[in-house]
Amino acid sequence: MTLELFPIFGVFAEDKGAAKELREGTILPALERGERVVLDFSKIGFATQSLIHALIFEPLYKLKEEALNRIEFRHCAGPVKTIIEIVVGYAFNPPVTTHTPVSELR
Repeated sequence: MTLELFPIFGVFAEDKGAAKELREGTILPALERGERVVLDFSKIGFATQSLIHALIFEPLYKLKEEALNRIEFRHCAGPVKTIIEIVVGYAFNPPVTTHTPVSELR
């Protein structure tokens, strides 16, 4: 399945609510059925990290390599590609949490 994202998000993709709906209603169910999902970022110049997170983090975190092998990112502008790489990175390697107060971090 190919999802053209520009009609949903426009040139500046920032609506994480719409991204969550797309993830829950379309992307995750398709991946769980074993389908391939193409996310087409044509005409999108920028996307916020919160939107990309809302769109792909849960499937990647939940299904790991299985999801990554079935999701194709197409026509990504440079800034969009960078944010996707960041989200993929922390989906597979979540940051270590600390109980050290911020004031004590060096």
